[in-house]
Amino acid sequence: MAIDAAVTITYTAWNTSTNEPQAADAANHTLKVVADGVEASPAATPADKSNGDCSLVVAADENTGTMMEVNGSSSTSDVILIPARWQNPPDPLASDVDSAGYTAGTAGAKLALIGSGKATITAPVLETDEVSIIQGDTYNNDDGRALEWTRSDSTWPTSLAGASIVLVAWAATDASVILQKAGSVITPTGTRKVRVELTHAETLLLTTLPNHYYNTKAIMPSGHHVTLARGSFPVARQAITT
Repeated sequence: MAIDAAVTITYTAWNTSTNEPQAADAANHTLKVVADGVEASPAATPADKSNGDCSLVVAADENTGTMMEVNGSSSTSDVILIPARWQNPPDPLASDVDSAGYTAGTAGAKLALIGSGKATITAPVLETDEVSIIQGDTYNNDDGRALEWTRSDSTWPTSLAGASIVLVAWAATDASVILQKAGSVITPTGTRKVRVELTHAETLLLTTLPNHYYNTKAIMPSGHHVTLARGSFPVARQAITT
């Protein structure tokens, strides 16, 4: 995706009471577009797609950040909105070049001779964890293979008691949701632990690509949304058996 260009994104309405997508709910959504941490209300209104998915056209003058997100809330009871996130990679030719890092005669050294000065880029940095999935595999706690995240420091809430856990994976190519699964809080305080289990049927439907991403989030009893982990979500092709 390109910065300062209009983009259509997809996000999901999720009913925490039924643990299923909430269909035909877009009219009840209040949304925010977040560009590098700065919130604004979108000009467009969301539209219902299918199976709880909703679309929103983010205008060019709203898609202005490197790290982008659309989030919000629903007025429907027990329904939360799973955010859409995407990145707008900076144009490498728009950045200043420091010739000290390049060998004389290379393209980098030649580019550095044009003009002068240096650019400092500061962006939010989150600790990331890769979750590697094999298509068709089962990730169940009975086998010791459930997806689990554990934290003892202050980056998570001090208590996850009563929180709902949701894992969402999406394709980097178009930000479409490829998997959404409710999890559980295993240890709410101290060294906190959350868990998500995936069935054979769920992973069998995943597209085998290395450039998927995921987000594991806690929805607190207060209604606050807290990202617990995020990172790459590569899916490898299942083994062929006879």
